[in-house]
Amino acid sequence: MQNFTLGRKGKAFSIFAFILLIGNLPSMYGQCPTVTDEEQSFCYLSTVAELEATAASGTTLRWYRTATSSTPIPENELLQDGIYFAGNQSRTCTERVRLEVFVDEFEAPEAQFGNIFAPCIFPDDDIPNEDATVQDLINNTNGNNVEVFAEEFGENALAPSDPLQSGNSYFIGQRNPESNCRSIRIAIRYEPLTAPAPTGEAVQTFCPTATVADLLVEATSEFSQGFRIYATSTSFPALASNTPLVNGETYYASQIVNREGRNAPPCESTDRFEIEVDLAFESINENDPQVFCVDNETTPTIADLEARTGNSPFFADAEFTELLESSALLIDDEDYFTANGEDDNCIAERFVVDLQETLDLGDDINETICITELENIDPQNPQGSLVTLTQRFAELLLRIEGLELEDISFNNFTNSSLLELVEQFEESPTGTFSTTFTLTDGECSSSVNISLTILPATPADAGDITDQELCLSEDTINLFDFLSLDPDDRGIFTDEDGDEIVDGDFTPSTTGSFEIRYTVDSANEGTACITGSNFTDFNVTVINESEAVVEDIADFDTCTQAST
Repeated sequence: MQNFTLGRKGKAFSIFAFILLIGNLPSMYGQCPTVTDEEQSFCYLSTVAELEATAASGTTLRWYRTATSSTPIPENELLQDGIYFAGNQSRTCTERVRLEVFVDEFEAPEAQFGNIFAPCIFPDDDIPNEDATVQDLINNTNGNNVEVFAEEFGENALAPSDPLQSGNSYFIGQRNPESNCRSIRIAIRYEPLTAPAPTGEAVQTFCPTATVADLLVEATSEFSQGFRIYATSTSFPALASNTPLVNGETYYASQIVNREGRNAPPCESTDRFEIEVDLAFESINENDPQVFCVDNETTPTIADLEARTGNSPFFADAEFTELLESSALLIDDEDYFTANGEDDNCIAERFVVDLQETLDLGDDINETICITELENIDPQNPQGSLVTLTQRFAELLLRIEGLELEDISFNNFTNSSLLELVEQFEESPTGTFSTTFTLTDGECSSSVNISLTILPATPADAGDITDQELCLSEDTINLFDFLSLDPDDRGIFTDEDGDEIVDGDFTPSTTGSFEIRYTVDSANEGTACITGSNFTDFNVTVINESEAVVEDIADFDTCTQAST
């Protein structure tokens, strides 16, 4: 019999256990996942499950937020830019593989209507219009390849024809045109807004001075913002608030419904509430005629009528059914109707128009004459002065078409009377004499200001002009530049043949000596208030440059300018 000791048997057991342990170490501590690409890019809405790595044999791949964290990331969690670590389910991988992730988070599209899509819904016989569809959301969103989803992170886009459900939220995204990745999404709530017609009393009674602003309309929507009044059930634009109401007319009111908190204008009802207007009054008050003065430039209109209540409208008939435009011309001896504007005591007002024709005297008259043009000048004889001025002012007035001599009298002159002007004339027959002539005919009058300036007469004076020497090369010169300081500059220059040198312009075009005369004469045009005649002669010599010879150092000629 062979004997075995316990010690040897124990030693043999330990060696066997060590061999087994060594064989299992790689699977327990060395088997980590393999990541081929340590930088990976994904579209928005990709999940952790889409990260690419190969698990070690016999292990389950899991992803972690850090190299040492013990809790794996849920596989349905959306990926974000950042670092992820690949490990296994049993956490026996002691050296997790690092992976950097880039997510294409393309910007969200932009809705034209803000965060609430609130299209206007217009009732028609109490039956609402059809709801909007997904296509309406797409049409009102700015983006590339816009898609609409029922859920924020849903994968399946709604069909464009799918109807929208009131009160539901929808999520709108777009596609990155470069990568075709879906973008982040904006949340939109669909809340259609009903815009019904307003209501009120179908027949409303007013004093004839009432306007569109007086019509009473009641809201039918909690979001009502106001109302607009139209002439018909379909016409545009709305009537101005100050438009006068016409008796028996029907007006149409729409309702403006405010889309509060929406980036869109308010809704206006397409249906309009009908209002019939009844203009009523207790009696007609007769007024004095309204007189208007009519001349060639004055054409009074309805706007010129004076009503008892300021800007009250006027009608052509006592029934207030024919409203008159403010620009319509008034007709002589015609009746016009308005009212006093008092609702509790409404009285109609009748006015008769009286158009009185009057002569339009036109623009102011201003004249300047020489004292020699007046006759019978005798400062010592007031009667003669009176006749002189009266005749002159009468001549000026008779230039006005339609004005006759019998229309002119002493009483027509105001501001300064003719007698006051005579006193001024006797003190000095020269100066400015001003007055106002007013022609009155009944209640109409017209005025014109007259200003007569009388200049004193002065003797003709041509002065002395020294002989001049010019170079042939010089440009045209003006002979008036050679006048002495004192003589009258209203004369004319003539050559030796008696021909006028127009405007005094002389051109030295040929050499020689030219005799020129300067004449100031009361008979010449433009020389008013000059008495008598006076002239002076002088010579202009034109030389070549070669003739300008130096005679001595102190005195020499030059052709750079004319010698004077």
